Amino acid sequence: IVMPDEPARTFHRRCLPPSCLSLSSEAGRRFFREALNDGTAESFFPLSEQFLTQNEPAFCGVASVAMVLNALKIDPGRVWKGPWRWFSESMLDGCKPLEIVEKEGMTFNEVACVARCNGASVQAVRADELSLAAFRAFVLAACQGNVPKRDGSDDSRQVLHAKEPEKRLQGTSCGCATGSATSLSCPATSGDEQAHNGSAGPPFVIASYSRKVLGQTGSGHFSPLGAYHRNSDQVLIMDVARFKYPPHWVSLPLLWDAINTVDPDTGLRRGVLVVGAPGTRTNRPSVCRCKAAFGVSQTRYSAIRAFIARGMPEVHSRAELVDVMLGLGLHRIVSLEADGESDGRGAGVRVRAPLAGSLLADLRALPLWTIVQSFVSTHEDVHDPDGVADVLLLCILSLRERLCAVSKGLE
Repeated sequence: IVMPDEPARTFHRRCLPPSCLSLSSEAGRRFFREALNDGTAESFFPLSEQFLTQNEPAFCGVASVAMVLNALKIDPGRVWKGPWRWFSESMLDGCKPLEIVEKEGMTFNEVACVARCNGASVQAVRADELSLAAFRAFVLAACQGNVPKRDGSDDSRQVLHAKEPEKRLQGTSCGCATGSATSLSCPATSGDEQAHNGSAGPPFVIASYSRKVLGQTGSGHFSPLGAYHRNSDQVLIMDVARFKYPPHWVSLPLLWDAINTVDPDTGLRRGVLVVGAPGTRTNRPSVCRCKAAFGVSQTRYSAIRAFIARGMPEVHSRAELVDVMLGLGLHRIVSLEADGESDGRGAGVRVRAPLAGSLLADLRALPLWTIVQSFVSTHEDVHDPDGVADVLLLCILSLRERLCAVSKGLE
């Protein structure tokens, strides 16, 4: 008898296709030994210490990010369980609710967003913006434990100085996932986090690729790359769907072909994420981290953001911004109980101490917050002007592409 919630067919793992070579096979072990002797398996060790199996069939993106963030030794600044601060998939829901990820997975931009919003520096480059040689250069640099050079002395310059980051990350769902100079930075960290995260180390590469091109079952997938075998030009995929496939070697040109495919959900090419530790501390909070910290629901945030997107023109001064907010009645749209959630404070803002402490302070330290708060305070029907200003500023910052020239002037 098949239970109602149980699939009609079930599987216990899959056999690797001929194009893939299991790490544990005799030849796979030889490749690893040779890569180790060649110095091109350095990234394997920190990744293997954090190797995990994705918790849901569609969690390959968040699993890859959690694995890499822990391998980079980034302190999440919030508790996982007990007294321990640690990244798990369940903590990476700021950019996109995990209940939605469970159903539809994550896009390339969304995976870049969740890595960035949790403290990593991210170079997100699509396949139509780099060459096979540039891809190989990044894989080699990461697997050797090196930071890719920025002086044009190797093929990675084709990635580092690729087309405008705005094009690379077009269609992103939140403001902090954009690569533009006007985007929000990674979340602020406390003093001990700064000491832990203070120096930029070697990055890791997460590949977004089509399984079908590799001869595997399934479609789009994300996984980190752990080693490179120079003589055979093969790369080791640390597949986070370990219930399906073990870690395996695959021809780098074939993997490149799998990356250089179009994601049918976005109509854009897949690509690679070069994820490293942040080099410097920032006092500019991430929209997604703040949104989660303040308890703003995705429904409310999306509704407010859509409202602003429809009505906000380009502004070029603080006075124009205030005029626009007044004309749109933004304080009123923030105050509406659009999603039926209420805590009695009008804006649905619930600051979760101590999680939001430093984030809240950093947000309110922005000069733009003072402008927004002053605007909101002029309306007597707003019960919590500070809380409303917090949410409103998050929405405005997430639409900074609409603010155009004011990014420096207002902050």
